Amino acid sequence: MTATVGALDGLEEELFGDVTSVAFDPAGRLYVADRLGSSIRAFDLDGSFLGWVGGEGEGPGEFQWPNDILVAPDSTLYIRDANRITHLGFSAGAPLPDSVLQTWSLPGLANLDSRRGRLSGRSYFYPHYLFRRDEPPRFFYLKFGPDGFTGDTLHVPQLENLDANQTAFYRTGPGGGRMVEGLSSAPFFPRAWWDVTSYGTLVTSDGEEYELLEHAEDGSRLRAITGPSASRRPVPEGERRDSLKALEARIDSLPVPLEDVVNVAPAILDREIPDSLPSILSVHWGAGDRIWVQRWPPEGQGDRRVFDVLAYDGSYIATVVLPAPLLSEPPPFFGMETVVGVVQDPETGIHRVVVARFALPPR
Repeated sequence: MTATVGALDGLEEELFGDVTSVAFDPAGRLYVADRLGSSIRAFDLDGSFLGWVGGEGEGPGEFQWPNDILVAPDSTLYIRDANRITHLGFSAGAPLPDSVLQTWSLPGLANLDSRRGRLSGRSYFYPHYLFRRDEPPRFFYLKFGPDGFTGDTLHVPQLENLDANQTAFYRTGPGGGRMVEGLSSAPFFPRAWWDVTSYGTLVTSDGEEYELLEHAEDGSRLRAITGPSASRRPVPEGERRDSLKALEARIDSLPVPLEDVVNVAPAILDREIPDSLPSILSVHWGAGDRIWVQRWPPEGQGDRRVFDVLAYDGSYIATVVLPAPLLSEPPPFFGMETVVGVVQDPETGIHRVVVARFALPPR
């Protein structure tokens, strides 16, 4: 069963511009962050509007470009924007979070992308990265505690296919540049994925084979998780042809030569398309200590999203097929019986939020 939140036109609370994060709490309140207007809105899981959380601004309980919502086990919220992390709780009798419990300032050049922060006990892991020309990309998490930044970091290992998570760009002057989407990874090539568990460890994948690795905070490898066996599907010839045509059009639209673009994937320079699809498209940590592994949908079902659900010990629970083309950014939010994600209208580009409910077999 699914419900859709948002509309192409209508009341202000129903219109989204650039949704950057979705989450819901144990009481069934759905929270949506919209970068345009710097708003946080709350709905029930049937799509009925409940109210606004905070507002746009720089004061306590206000936000500038909110880009991540994280729900704590006690239903309080951690909201990250361009400058800080705000921990919001409930004042007596309040239906929505309205009381600032803590704020933590973020470092300069804060990460504005949608990769989700995570909680482990009383620690908040803030996702960050460092891109330097002619050096491998570095992805890591800064660890915040009750008193702010602890000085500790959780580093993502140098996985195969990690370069695909960079952003290509070209320089516009001595101190500036412009980002270019879709050139850091060639069509159908695998890319590395990871997420932080509630135990403060990392679950990672290089996307190539159906294997997950868990890493401790010091970077040591704890174990490997092998998923359900399945043969890799060949890239359909029609999709290969269409992707190469779209890639050429993307390159032709550049205002600079392709050689002047930084972080272009070597396969794009060679116009290379792999023979088979990646085994894993993404990895997510969900409620109940479950690991959600996204796979490529069956041929002809590109408007669906397919996830294998694994227990923390690596055992297979079920496969969930969602009847909606959820975007990978912002990442979906995975609950015990509900997934919330974002879809984009192909004609207008307007975002809407999809709530999908499911039932997993008893264990």
